[in-house]
Amino acid sequence: MASPRFANWESQNVRVADIELDDRNPRVTGNYAAQADIIRYLDQAGELYNLAAAFCTQGYYPTERIVLVTGTKYKYRVVEGNRRTAALKLLQNPDILDEGAKKYRTLRSRLDNKTLRFLREVPSIIAPSRDEANIIVADKHTTTPVEKWSRIQQARFYTNIMNMGYSFDDIMQFYNLARSNLANFIKISSMYDLVSKVLLRNECSLEIKDEKKIPITVLERLFDNQHFRDFAGVSLSNQGDLSYDENDSRLIIIVSTILRDMRDKRINTRNINSNEDVERYVNTINSLLFESRDNSKSQTDKNNSSCFQDSGAQSDASDMRNVGGAQSHAQGGAEQRGEQWSQGESSGREEPKSTKKRIVPTDVKCRSKNAKIRYIFEELQKIPLDRYPNAAAVLFRSFLELLLRQALYENGELENVSRKRNNPSLSEMMAYIGDGNSDLIGDKDLKKIAKRAVAHPEMMVSTESLNAYVHNQYYYTSEKEVVEHLTHYEPLIRYIMEECEI
Repeated sequence: MASPRFANWESQNVRVADIELDDRNPRVTGNYAAQADIIRYLDQAGELYNLAAAFCTQGYYPTERIVLVTGTKYKYRVVEGNRRTAALKLLQNPDILDEGAKKYRTLRSRLDNKTLRFLREVPSIIAPSRDEANIIVADKHTTTPVEKWSRIQQARFYTNIMNMGYSFDDIMQFYNLARSNLANFIKISSMYDLVSKVLLRNECSLEIKDEKKIPITVLERLFDNQHFRDFAGVSLSNQGDLSYDENDSRLIIIVSTILRDMRDKRINTRNINSNEDVERYVNTINSLLFESRDNSKSQTDKNNSSCFQDSGAQSDASDMRNVGGAQSHAQGGAEQRGEQWSQGESSGREEPKSTKKRIVPTDVKCRSKNAKIRYIFEELQKIPLDRYPNAAAVLFRSFLELLLRQALYENGELENVSRKRNNPSLSEMMAYIGDGNSDLIGDKDLKKIAKRAVAHPEMMVSTESLNAYVHNQYYYTSEKEVVEHLTHYEPLIRYIMEECEI
């Protein structure tokens, strides 16, 4: 067998009418001597129509050359590219088929004369012999076929085009893509971009960085779920773009958790298969986030930076993301908090002596005539903020609302508050006392605090942020954030407690 000399093989455009199909084509089962019979067989096998339709909408790619040898009945015989040649023959003459010709006539009718003339020829390579041509055929179909892009690679292709300045609609039209398909590609690219940022931020290695090992379907099922997106603080546009704060430490922990669980095969397409599965998994991460809040920053950094290492290098006790071990971790977290609680405690059930901040400063004097406010006030002064930041945030917000309502009531202004329901909300009362018509607060600077808290919801110390403590089931806080709220509102609370009639 002669060795092929590809460099000397002739390349040219050959008329489709001068090419015969190969009766030894491995795709064809049985003996078909007639060309029409081979075409019918390939069409009935469902291998031609989609190709023909693609040629009509996209043309014939000049890079997709077929391989020809000298023919017997025709000038040439095709040994590589039989399906493409058959599809082109049907576009030139749909009546080759006894049945099914109509759909090819419809395709042909959509072509203008210029395109039809273009499809009469096909880019080809002329091999000197069948033996030499078969080396290419065998290599392409049995040993080193063209590797199909992964879904992430396909998605990146379209995202790169969009980054070149082309619009979503331009890409959709040019590449003949359905809107939903292109949006899905953009979403996949956005998900992988988020994953890459998390890996880079955590300086994690090695295996998960191979994009082929990322179970993209699991990520899709999570990010397609509105419950998960609300939990993670991520929004999804109609065109597939994910919006998020890449500096959100909570989001980074959530994504790191997911990636570790995928790596360790704790989650897969079988147990993340429905909306109920996703919500169950969200609840699991939710509980782990809550349990991990008492860990020091150094321990958190240690856990995060160790993700995606060899699983043997990390003990089960320190793996806070172990979904299967959530219960044992919760118990360990409780023991840790128990140790912290015991520090500074005497034996018995006395309150621990602590110099940490409280929800209400101990030097504020309560002059309220209302017994409920007095009792709550005294109890709030005993709750250590550092141990219960989330509970403290909820209690502080509720106490502020109760305090404002009582103060407005005692000063005869409660009925003046504009409201949507029977009882005015915290925001409605804050807006009222910040208004110039209210006499409750005499200090103009304190009025500004109340007014800005409502007028600027983007502020960390806004009433909207306070409301999130109570009304947003996915919102968590920290001691630092609660301290900012307490510090901001302390002058207002002190004024109401000490200067107003309550």
